[in-house]
Amino acid sequence: MAENKVLKSTVWAFGAELAAKLIVPITNMILARILAPAAFGIVVTVNMVISFAEMITSSGFQKYIIQKEFDSEEELSRSANVAFWSNFLLAMVALSSIVIFNRQIANLVGSDGYGTSIIVASIALPLTALSGIYEGIYKRKFNFQTLFVIRIACCFMPILVTIPLALLGWGHWALILGTLFGHVLRNVIFLFYKREWFPSFYYSFKKFVEMLSFGVWTLLEAIVAWLITWVDVFLVSNVFDSYYTGLYKTSQSTVTSILSIITASTQPVLFSLLSRLQGNKMGFDNAYTGYVKYVSVFILPMGVGIFAYSDVITKILLGEEWMEASSFIGLWGLVTALNCLFNELNREAYRAVNKPKVSFFVMLSHLIFIIPVCIFALRSGFDKFVVIRSLAYLEIVIPNFICVKFVLKVSLWDYFKGILIPALCTAVMYVAAYNMGIWLSENIFMRVGQMIACIPIYFGLLSLFKEYREIEKKMAGNLWKKLKKAK
Repeated sequence: MAENKVLKSTVWAFGAELAAKLIVPITNMILARILAPAAFGIVVTVNMVISFAEMITSSGFQKYIIQKEFDSEEELSRSANVAFWSNFLLAMVALSSIVIFNRQIANLVGSDGYGTSIIVASIALPLTALSGIYEGIYKRKFNFQTLFVIRIACCFMPILVTIPLALLGWGHWALILGTLFGHVLRNVIFLFYKREWFPSFYYSFKKFVEMLSFGVWTLLEAIVAWLITWVDVFLVSNVFDSYYTGLYKTSQSTVTSILSIITASTQPVLFSLLSRLQGNKMGFDNAYTGYVKYVSVFILPMGVGIFAYSDVITKILLGEEWMEASSFIGLWGLVTALNCLFNELNREAYRAVNKPKVSFFVMLSHLIFIIPVCIFALRSGFDKFVVIRSLAYLEIVIPNFICVKFVLKVSLWDYFKGILIPALCTAVMYVAAYNMGIWLSENIFMRVGQMIACIPIYFGLLSLFKEYREIEKKMAGNLWKKLKKAK
């Protein structure tokens, strides 16, 4: 019964990400052809500030709601209220600070003169205070069906707001306002669609201290993760102009939007599942290694596929104006896929067993490594910088392997044996893709055909192995049932 619940949650989460990734690329394809890379560069620096403020204000409250064992629904409701009001007050403090120091902040991130843009974007901060708590409650109860509906609804916001404003010549404002209206819609749906909880005027300082102490390592880890994500963007924005900033971060976002079909649909379910199994060692190990195996089936061929067909992906999703970023998109796709498999899933496992400090020290060691590497690489110019930065991303897998063995106490053989066959099939798929590129036409339509042909090649190879053939049948069967039910 529990396995069926997890599988259903995974299917709903996967469906939400898949549907979103079918909508988002279409809007991005349009926007990339309307707006110049410089406009995206301005929004990148704005998002750098807002994402940091959101991280600080959340302070691990959502993780507390998901992971804490409550004695009753009433205790859960009281904790949700404390989390909401704490989050909201912190968000208002952050918003006020941004309003007061907007010019200094804009100058710091390399966007001098765009302080007003940062102020408008920061209006989203108090809005995330409410939606974050709702998400925690739904994820705790494995109610990913409701999150699916909300995700799909918000995906249409760029079509309704961003694209029309971009066509009217609003530039980077189109992106900022589209995101802001998306936050508004998200909260409206949470408040009025299948509401399981509603904030009330209840607060407990004792509970707040408990939450803060619970989430302190999660917060520290989030800060380090934010630095890893944004330190290179910060350096690029201060050394190069907004064109290269937009080119760099949009390339990363393009890769993330593709690979997050898998990662964003599996990580929330994995954390919720492992949190419930933290007292069952055998169940935890089986669930964890099983998840690594299932994710590798999809994430490895996707990463290699992005690497092999980066020119096709760049031309289709972004357009000719962005072709300078093609090689970076390919390399970043490959290393990000490996990071998703050997780092992101491990982070969820560390937090699930109440050891976020492990993830913190792993991330901190990586941060200490990449800062001097990035500073050194900037001296070599933009093209060499993106190659060095991409390869440096792989360093983080080394401490993760050590922690899997000695912290999670999971057998590395069990960890790797599920990955071996997908990795071999992916390697053969890449050889086939490489040879098709040599012998067949380089015409864009032929290249798209080659890319599509790699899918049956990979899954055909995988189906030669009984265990993975059963996985394919099981997942296809559950997906078909969901589609029939939806119809």
